[in-house]
Amino acid sequence: MEQLRLARWKGILASALFLLIAGGSAWWFVAGATDLHAALTSLPPTIVYSNGFGYTAGAFVAFTPLLLSAVYTTVTTRITPARYQKRGFLCVVVGLVIMLVATPLSSLWVHGRLQEAGYKICAPASSRWLNYRQAVYVRGSSDECEGSADENRARR
Repeated sequence: MEQLRLARWKGILASALFLLIAGGSAWWFVAGATDLHAALTSLPPTIVYSNGFGYTAGAFVAFTPLLLSAVYTTVTTRITPARYQKRGFLCVVVGLVIMLVATPLSSLWVHGRLQEAGYKICAPASSRWLNYRQAVYVRGSSDECEGSADENRARR
């Protein structure tokens, strides 16, 4: 009886963890995609593009089936059926493909689209860590680039 209670608590904690990851990933993806869409339609003098929202889209696709499986196992105290496990594994693979392939390709598309619109990367204001990149695009003089760089340094 004690083992069953411990297993149920582990399931609840796993479900909560997967819910936080999947929910946070969905929120960051929607916020990032909305900001990018607004920037690409209004074309302000300075655009800050972060490719992190593409990685969170993949995390959402990968973690949602894990969340559903953890909830199912916790509620029913049975293992998730094999056909759902296969679909869940497929979702995890698709999520990894989104993270590792689609995100860099979409970054190249955004870069090309902004260059066509007359923007250039402001290297002093941009930052990079491993595969995560935050690029600041400016249209106009180098004074705007320096102003963006000073603003970016102040935020750090």
